[in-house]
Amino acid sequence: MRQAPQGGPNPSALSLTLNNTGECALPFSIAALTVDGAAWLSVTPNTGTLAAGGSQALLVAIDVIVPALTPGTYTGTLTITGTCVTSGLPASGSPKTIAVNITVTPLASALIGVSTASITEGVVTLSDAWSSITATGAAEARYFHTAVWTGLKMLIWGGSSATALLNTGKLYNLAANTWTSINTAGAAAARYSHTAVWTGSKMLVWGGSGASGLLSTGGVYDPATNTWTSVNTTGAPEARNFHTAVWTGSKMLVWGGANASSTLLNTGGVYDLATNTWTSINTTDAPEARSSHTAVWTGSKMLIWGGSSSTTTVLNTGGVYDLATDTWTSINTTDAPEARSSHTAVWTGSTMLIWGGASSAAIFNTGGVYDPATDSWSTVNTTGAPDARYLHTAVWTGSKMLIWGGSSATAVLSTGGAYDATTDTWTSTNTTGVAEARSYHTAVWAGSKMLIWGGSSATALLNTGGVYQ
Repeated sequence: MRQAPQGGPNPSALSLTLNNTGECALPFSIAALTVDGAAWLSVTPNTGTLAAGGSQALLVAIDVIVPALTPGTYTGTLTITGTCVTSGLPASGSPKTIAVNITVTPLASALIGVSTASITEGVVTLSDAWSSITATGAAEARYFHTAVWTGLKMLIWGGSSATALLNTGKLYNLAANTWTSINTAGAAAARYSHTAVWTGSKMLVWGGSGASGLLSTGGVYDPATNTWTSVNTTGAPEARNFHTAVWTGSKMLVWGGANASSTLLNTGGVYDLATNTWTSINTTDAPEARSSHTAVWTGSKMLIWGGSSSTTTVLNTGGVYDLATDTWTSINTTDAPEARSSHTAVWTGSTMLIWGGASSAAIFNTGGVYDPATDSWSTVNTTGAPDARYLHTAVWTGSKMLIWGGSSATAVLSTGGAYDATTDTWTSTNTTGVAEARSYHTAVWAGSKMLIWGGSSATALLNTGGVYQ
């Protein structure tokens, strides 16, 4: 903690160290943002290159004088992005967002807290408590929408209401518990079952089902300017829905799904945001065509797993796509989880956690841990696990996987669990003050909290949500 009186002088700068534990030089950039928009937070240097195994001292400065901060609590973030100079691939955990908070007291002191800086995931202690997301000014009730976390706000977009497809959205300010509208001028066409990724500064929307059929179009939304630009369609993948998309740090990878004839696909594309261009993903040795599968980005490779290969057949196979070489290798099926779709997958920094989902014969509360370094699976413990479900959500906190909501064989759910990958143990999430039971919702991890929003209850579509911490 540092302190300074209201009106100054400013507190001394905070010292942080950025470490490169990898084997290649790592150019980095750091963006300093504040929830209130005032320029009270800065970092020096904000760009540079870390040698392999090297480190860089950073100075985080707080200015209470120039923006004339009045008494109150202010929130900001430092977002660190790093890319390997030889492969062009992002560092593991990049972009990394660090929260910075300052409390200004009347003519007394300013207290500053900041977490340690490293392009790795931190450990978050959960208090197992729920609070509500305000419905005042919220987006229209919907499902099959998308949500991304910007580092400061949750961005909801698209989906379907009870009567129409949507190209509207809202920004949810977690600190203020308020909503603001997203501009629709130039927005991507209304759609559902699309994908959205966050680039560190923009949201990329692509594909899905539109009013006249499946789409191969998309849009880039910049919340800083509240403006949209189109994604180039030249060389874009075939129109599809129920596909996956991941962000590599500089490119969006789209893969799989179903086309307008309901033919399943094992094709995909690489979208370069900087050049607004597409290139195809090689199909040699690619996994079997599928939809309703999962995809995670490891920092250098995309892992595809599970999904449906027909209306009655589900898969327990997958593939590893190496972007640098445009090649596929198979994922070992020995000890893999039972075949399923509508499951979830998260990346822990070293392993992929699969959980839940359904086949034509069963709904699951089982899962598996896949280690790409050894191409091997281990089982997720079922003792204390949440009830079997599908169409749920999962987020990674840095140390635990949080499962919530979804549908069982007989009901929609408002229960969940926290899985500790280190100890292979589950703890239940509290149901006091919990959000209404739902499936087809979205969940994002906000650095220390999980935000749930939208979806479908047993009787209606929802525009409500909850914050779990």
